Amino acid sequence: MLPKKNRLKIQDYLGKRGRTLRSPLFILKIFPSSFPHPRFGAVVGKRVRNTAVGRNSLRRMLLGCAEEALKKIPPGDYLIVAHTTKEAPTRRMIYEQLISLITS
Repeated sequence: MLPKKNRLKIQDYLGKRGRTLRSPLFILKIFPSSFPHPRFGAVVGKRVRNTAVGRNSLRRMLLGCAEEALKKIPPGDYLIVAHTTKEAPTRRMIYEQLISLITS
């Protein structure tokens, strides 16, 4: 589970403009932050997963990958917005795409 200091209040950032990076699995929005550590939030819509169980499990997977990558990521506020995909993404796929987007 992502530590509380690394969690992002999603309501504060929906609709705001930030730097947008795209991957086949998700969109990553990056916002400037005054905090000395990275903060993450994840949004999974009903179009991505039809059931609440599916949305919550995907959201937990996204935030779990963000937690694994915390030490490799510079400070900032990151909002991950999931895309619809034909096949279910694996944790490894999500992690690799997250790191490649942030480090590019």
